Amino acid sequence: MTILSVDLGSWGVSAGAWRDEVWEPLRPEPAPQGGAVRQRPFRSCVAIDEGHRIVTGAAALALAASQPERAACHFLHELGEGSTRRVADRLISPEVLTALLLRAVVERAGVQYGNRPEAMVLAVPACFNASQRRALLDAAQWADIDVLALVNAPTAAVVDWRGTRSVPAPGCVVVDFGAHKVDVSAVDILPDGLSVQATCGEVCAGLAALDRRLADFLADLFYTRTQIGLRGHPRLEWQLLERAREARERLGEAEMTEFVLRHDGHEVTMTLTRDQYAELMEPTLQHLRRPLWQVQSDVALLTSDISHVLLVGGGAEVPAVHQCIKQLEYHHPEPLADWGQATARGALAFARQRHNELAIADVTPLSLVLETPAGRLVTLLERNMPIPIRYAESLSPEDGDYRLWQQGAGGAARQAPVGVFRFPESLLATGPAQVTLLVDMDADGLPSLAYREPGTGWEHPLRLGGFPWRQVHSLDGLLAGLGLRA
Repeated sequence: MTILSVDLGSWGVSAGAWRDEVWEPLRPEPAPQGGAVRQRPFRSCVAIDEGHRIVTGAAALALAASQPERAACHFLHELGEGSTRRVADRLISPEVLTALLLRAVVERAGVQYGNRPEAMVLAVPACFNASQRRALLDAAQWADIDVLALVNAPTAAVVDWRGTRSVPAPGCVVVDFGAHKVDVSAVDILPDGLSVQATCGEVCAGLAALDRRLADFLADLFYTRTQIGLRGHPRLEWQLLERAREARERLGEAEMTEFVLRHDGHEVTMTLTRDQYAELMEPTLQHLRRPLWQVQSDVALLTSDISHVLLVGGGAEVPAVHQCIKQLEYHHPEPLADWGQATARGALAFARQRHNELAIADVTPLSLVLETPAGRLVTLLERNMPIPIRYAESLSPEDGDYRLWQQGAGGAARQAPVGVFRFPESLLATGPAQVTLLVDMDADGLPSLAYREPGTGWEHPLRLGGFPWRQVHSLDGLLAGLGLRA
């Protein structure tokens, strides 16, 4: 049985599987001519060509360079929001785009391994809420692949890193700085396993924000020297973002980089050093400091007690991110080599060892809050509680919608809706003074609800509603309805 393990990122997908007791990564796609310095094995890009065919990966990225309106990239962080993207002249949800991406990765793995993987394990951002996780599972189902486990990416990375350790390492901090997220976890590596003590993360606060800031700087520089604006043109803005990304990646290998901006017969040459880039990115890197401080506060971890700072995600290759961490007087950060493959390997090891001899304890990074029909708020699960977990709350049942929310750290943290439920009319008709609400948070970070019937003690599940993307049941049927071909 071939199980594909996937680190699903906004820019690219790293994947692999154990074949004859040897880890075999999914081979990289051929890099397009003039592309970025580094290529992940499969680019997270979906496009519609002029023949109404779906293209993915490097082919979609190449089409995006000339016709960005025909492509969708950076859509994974929009899962579970009920939104759509305009791709060519079609409106497509992030869930369907993710299903197309996953199906392409699975098919590519089938060609390389000689047989289509029967199932997969997915490494996902720790800050993903329940709606995002459910949407991801549905996308995999549409792609006709079973998901054995969802594993928080920082935990997966440290599981793989633990395999290189011969001694325990308490007080380890993992920083996952990706395209659209920053996740920070405090982990104790123990002789017989590992224990995640706290996790904090933010969506839309990663490398994409750095690239947008540099792209805006380049656009302003071009206007200052030529009096020609580059904003408002999709193709030009795409090229600016690609130049910004290439500059960031080149500065991971060299002290300086030079590039040329050309438009409408004008040419601007710019040289950028690592120090200049770090200074320019300083306001954006503030997003990294908040989860670092929050995790330390959550577990009362002194800076002097931190044994290692592991860096994963695209930020592991950005010196400005290293410098930001060193300014906080942490240990010199350790970028995890080949972090995409390390995360994929660790995710599969985590899934295999859940029921084996290695003890792995993860936590939920978001609190779970119940809003009653009367508007009363009840916190069911606090942040950083070990999962899986069951919690019981005694309630007076009310007629109307109960709403579940998840919320991160701090009063200004974004609330994410989880779902809506009602107690059955038969229960309300009997008029019990109290009913026991049972909340289960499984190891994938997904909550389920039930209530215990007064008197008999029987448990009945409660159905959570409010997921607009679940109206789709067949990916091929949807594509046919849109007039598209896979």
